[in-house]
Amino acid sequence: MREEVLTDQLWERLEPLLPVHPRRLRYPGRKRADDRAALEGILYVIRTGIGWNRLPTALVDSTHPRALKGGTTPGPARSTGASLARSTT
Repeated sequence: MREEVLTDQLWERLEPLLPVHPRRLRYPGRKRADDRAALEGILYVIRTGIGWNRLPTALVDSTHPRALKGGTTPGPARSTGASLARSTT
């Protein structure tokens, strides 16, 4: 069980102070991270003094999704340069 950084009572007091960002319809872009999760990550980094790259992913959203189907090892690249034509004789 993870240690609670931001209590529910404190979040109830802080949430109305945060601005509401409506999602654009034409070019929505990537969905925003949850405000509470972002704040918990910031508070965790400040409290522990760790670097941002060592932040546990359980506290904030991941920006690098895992490839579900995997991939194959690429073969050698085919040459796209000019080559000699075949002899017609």
